Order: sequence, then structure tokens, then C-alpha cells
Amino acid sequence: MRIYIHTELGREKRCTGCNEYFPFDEDFFYKNGLKNGVQQWTARCKACFVECYRGGYDL
Repeated sequence: MRIYIHTELGREKRCTGCNEYFPFDEDFFYKNGLKNGVQQWTARCKACFVECYRGGYDL
């Protein structure tokens, strides 16, 4: 499966947790710092990220 696709909504990225495609922006993915001056993003969407890494905590 491809990581990125282009649709009528623009560029979309596939979440590695749920394998769904979401618009590639801050509404659906967390920023993960800079690497060689390029912005990095989490591989999982925000919903999967919270479920996986913050599941044991009350938010």
C-alpha cells in the first residue's frame, strides 16, 4: 500500500495503525520534530496515536 495518495481533497497520508487515509495536515497527524531541516510527522493518525501511546492515561 502507498503511504501518500493524491485525491480531490489534496495530499492524503495512510495511518499505519488503522490503514485509513486522512488529509495530510495538523488536524489528523502530530508533528514529530525536525530532521535535517525537514518537518517530520507521526506515522499514526491522532486517534490511533492517542489509543496506542496514551491509552492508560485519562486525558
